[in-house]
Amino acid sequence: MSIKTPLRRVSSGALKHSNNSSSLNITSKDHHPLEFLTPALTDLSDELDGIISSTQQLVELDDALSQFNHGFGSLLWSLKLNAYCINWPEAPTDESFARVNELTAQLQQSMAPREPREPTPVDTQVVPQESHSNHSNPADETQAHEPEPSPEPLKPKPKVVSVQLRKKREAFVDSVIDSLPLEYRGSQPALRNAMSSVLHALMKHQCTTPQGNGIRTPDIVKHPDLPQAKVNKCLIALVQKKAVVKWTESGVAYYRLQLETPRR
Repeated sequence: MSIKTPLRRVSSGALKHSNNSSSLNITSKDHHPLEFLTPALTDLSDELDGIISSTQQLVELDDALSQFNHGFGSLLWSLKLNAYCINWPEAPTDESFARVNELTAQLQQSMAPREPREPTPVDTQVVPQESHSNHSNPADETQAHEPEPSPEPLKPKPKVVSVQLRKKREAFVDSVIDSLPLEYRGSQPALRNAMSSVLHALMKHQCTTPQGNGIRTPDIVKHPDLPQAKVNKCLIALVQKKAVVKWTESGVAYYRLQLETPRR
């Protein structure tokens, strides 16, 4: 007699669990469990591409260095062969010393003073002169051949300026300076003295040269009391005040006092 195992009663909880398990199986087919590694694998692939390109560049650099080493080695080898084939002494030879002696002799010959040439003799015929006596005095002949000394030119005597004229010119200089800016009128005594010296030089030039001739700046400069910088500054002030006229000839500036200088 066979005994059969009775069927197990299926509960409602078991059915619910089986339903949930079937739904998990369905979702697992849609979403792979290693799907979270996709971004990391993408980055890894990009980095591997960069490594491959860098490796290719290193290979190209190695090829270029190999070509350079091959060419440079050929150059060194050719230089070595050239050194074996050509005799190149490092010390001076006998020919070098002979060449130096020859050049030294030529230099001394070129620097030696040349001897003066002897004048060629000239045939001169002496014309006999009639005289009362047959023998002439040799002292008279030497005196006849000596040229007479030319008289020295007389140097003009410098004109002496009277005291009255000097006072008039000083007053004229003071009047011109009083019409200039304050720095020339007394705030800077050195500049006033420089302006006075420039005006005296202009007056002297006006009285000693014809009308229309000017004086240059270097003719007024007197070192160290009257340097060129002060002269230029004083002349600019006088030109702006229209006390001095300025013009240029061949790139050189000339100045002349425009006011009339006291002469008497």
